[in-house]
Amino acid sequence: AVGVAHSFDRARLAAAPELVFELGRTRKRVGSARRVLVEPGLSFSAPGGSLQTDLVVFALDGPPNARVLEAGKPPREGDRVRLLGIPASNPHDEDDLFGTVHGSDADRLEIELDVYADLRGWGGAPIVAKPDDRVIGVVQAATPSGRTLRITATPIATVMAASAAQPPIHG
Repeated sequence: AVGVAHSFDRARLAAAPELVFELGRTRKRVGSARRVLVEPGLSFSAPGGSLQTDLVVFALDGPPNARVLEAGKPPREGDRVRLLGIPASNPHDEDDLFGTVHGSDADRLEIELDVYADLRGWGGAPIVAKPDDRVIGVVQAATPSGRTLRITATPIATVMAASAAQPPIHG
């Protein structure tokens, strides 16, 4: 399970014996983690921080009771994508938003959403390529862009490389 470090309170995370992942509205438990693969890094907005350091990766205790997403290839400018997240005010377990890739390199993705949306709590949400639904990145930030939002994201290859480079940290 992947998240963005700036979304977590480090002290509470360190003190928690277990992290439970739940659906949005129904609160159905879909997984848990007691181990961290990549410790929470430095927020991208902090001095010295970047989209590559603002990650946390958890080792799930077992197979999730939800759809499993697989990593995809880097997108190209103009590719259509979908963000998957838990809506802040919509009575659903999951929502999706569509957009277009406006910039893509090894360090950063820029996505222009089709519509404006309340993205509170969407930090770390997966961005999947259309039509294959493979993950291309994780949401870091959103800024207004005309009548929509511009999403800044960490490419999934960065997450995969960070996970592969770290031995599991227990506890």
